[in-house]
Amino acid sequence: ITATVGALVLGAAFSGSGACAAGMVSTACSLHAHARVLWQHVRTLVEFDCREGTVPCGGLCLPGVASSTCCVGEAGGAALCGEGSVCCSGVCMAEGTGCDDQCGPGLIRCGNECLVGESHDVCCLGSAGDGIVCDAD
Repeated sequence: ITATVGALVLGAAFSGSGACAAGMVSTACSLHAHARVLWQHVRTLVEFDCREGTVPCGGLCLPGVASSTCCVGEAGGAALCGEGSVCCSGVCMAEGTGCDDQCGPGLIRCGNECLVGESHDVCCLGSAGDGIVCDAD
C-alpha cells in the first residue's frame, strides 16, 4: 500500500523526465522533489525485490551483480561500484585513489583523499579539512 501511495504522489508531481509537471508552482515542486528523495531513502531501508541482473541501491534497481557495492551520494544519487573500486561521496573510484584509506603508489593521503605525491611531500590542510600537496618551506 505504501509503495502504491508513494508512486501515486510522485506520479502526480513529476512528468516522465523527472521534472516538475506543468502548472506546478515552484514551492510545490520543491516539496515534491524533496518527497521524491525521501521516498528513495525509505526504499533503501526496506527490503524490496529487484529483477534478476539488477541490485537494489539508493531506492532503485540498478544493473549489476550481487558483489557490487551500493554507492549513494549526499544528494541521493546512486551508483554501483564494482570490484576493485571504492565509493567516494557517491562516485566510484579505483582502489588506492580518491577517498580510499590506503593510497596507491605515487599517491599520499592528504586531507580526505589520495593526492599525487611522495612520502617526503608535505600535506597542507585548509580550514574545511581539504588538503593540497605544498612545499616544505
